[in-house]
Amino acid sequence: MNSTGLNLNRKSSSRGNNTQSVYRQRRARRKKIDFFQYALMGFKALSGFLATLCLCVAAIYFFSFITQWDYLKAEKIEVKGIQKLTRAEVLKQAGLSDGVNILAVNIASIQKRLSVHPDIYQSEVRRTFPGALTLVVEEQRPLAVVDLGERYLMNIHGKLYKKWKGDVPEDLPLVLGLDFPDFENQQDLDNPSGAVLSLLRSRRGFLEKTGMELLQTIHVDRLLGITLNFDRTCVLKLGYGDYDEKWARLDKVLNFVKKEYEFKAFDAIDLSNASRVVLKPAKQDEKMQKEEEV
Repeated sequence: MNSTGLNLNRKSSSRGNNTQSVYRQRRARRKKIDFFQYALMGFKALSGFLATLCLCVAAIYFFSFITQWDYLKAEKIEVKGIQKLTRAEVLKQAGLSDGVNILAVNIASIQKRLSVHPDIYQSEVRRTFPGALTLVVEEQRPLAVVDLGERYLMNIHGKLYKKWKGDVPEDLPLVLGLDFPDFENQQDLDNPSGAVLSLLRSRRGFLEKTGMELLQTIHVDRLLGITLNFDRTCVLKLGYGDYDEKWARLDKVLNFVKKEYEFKAFDAIDLSNASRVVLKPAKQDEKMQKEEEV
């Protein structure tokens, strides 16, 4: 009885040892597999990193080569649209010189540098392969000189873009009576600045019909409105508002007066009252008067 029990205990112990041995073997194999898996993953990651590094280095060398390639050099940079500015001034502002590689230039950076030049309204930079670079420049177009304590040039879009020192150019009127806030809403014709801008944009040709050859000053009065002064000491009072109606009425009156009375010029025109037009014909000079008396 005792021997039988002893044998059973031995068999049970043997089975337990065998189970533990199998478990240890499986565990060892699993660790071995995990090691190889981790090693493979690490190798793949390292390979990917090295491949990426090689591609980056190759790209840097390629970029360095292509941006120094003589085949892509702009032997002469073309500058279009300039009238008052010189080619040398534009290239200096852009930071460019002949012979630059067209791929080495940063177009956005060039346009930004050009945009800060006070006499350039907008610009465009074009690459043409294999070796051409073109700068298309639109210069500011001055419409008037505005006195705001200091004098500024105003462009055709109504923007003040440059301080002006010295005499007013003969082909530009001087605008008086405006303030900086007047330039905030120029779409509103009741705004003094908007009214002046509309006048200068669309009515310059019409004013020639009045015999007023050169517009010298535009005076803005908060109560009386807009008054135009011309080189012959002629004065045109516009007042405020109803500008289209006033211009249309003036056009009809001028056509009638010039046809019926043969007046060619006027010393004063008053349009401040929208319901009427007051004209003061120009005086004949003394020489003409003497000839008529003889």
